Amino acid sequence: MADWSPLDGLSLTALGRDAFCELPPLPIETRLKNRTFPSVFSAWDGIRVQNLPQLSNTERLALHDLHWHEPYFRLDFNITPNGWRLGGRPNEAQPLRDELLALNPNMIFIAEVRVRDEYPDRKPEDWPHWLRDADGNRVATPSGSKFLIDFTQPGTQDMIVQQAVAVAKCGLFDGLFFDWFAEHFRFFRDITAMKKNSKQKTSSSSEYVPQSVMIS
Repeated sequence: MADWSPLDGLSLTALGRDAFCELPPLPIETRLKNRTFPSVFSAWDGIRVQNLPQLSNTERLALHDLHWHEPYFRLDFNITPNGWRLGGRPNEAQPLRDELLALNPNMIFIAEVRVRDEYPDRKPEDWPHWLRDADGNRVATPSGSKFLIDFTQPGTQDMIVQQAVAVAKCGLFDGLFFDWFAEHFRFFRDITAMKKNSKQKTSSSSEYVPQSVMIS
């Protein structure tokens, strides 16, 4: 930003800048071996612990050994001239991860890569990865709250692979999962192409993501 004059008169106490997350990963083997049972997972924002309302969100989340979510730690996928990257403020994200590990050294963090659907307020109507009907309209999920992604398109498959690689490069996550993918989908227009691209998507992601990163 070269011209700061638009900010004149504002009461700013702190300024920050977004960056891409590329950090060294932490070994996962010790955390897997050292966990005790019962071992509880937390999905999405489901960190409500009914009998411990006095705990903070971070303390409640740390009671779980496994947490999966769309990219957590205030990070999100961003499109760049060099493809999809995981961006945000890594200098703030890493302390969040470290705080959770200090409370529970055995926590495992899994990031979501969307392959089935997306919320309409997150992507524009002309987003090239929507699944469309014969009239060119976006195809909604049965609930009507989201629209389906057409992962039979090569460009969409490239996006999925790039996002998987971005998760692996970030280092704050121990793995990723494709949300959600199953061969029994009845929504897609070509079941044969779907099965073919299912195998292609998985093998392509595995080719570029290090073996130390779990893929499900």
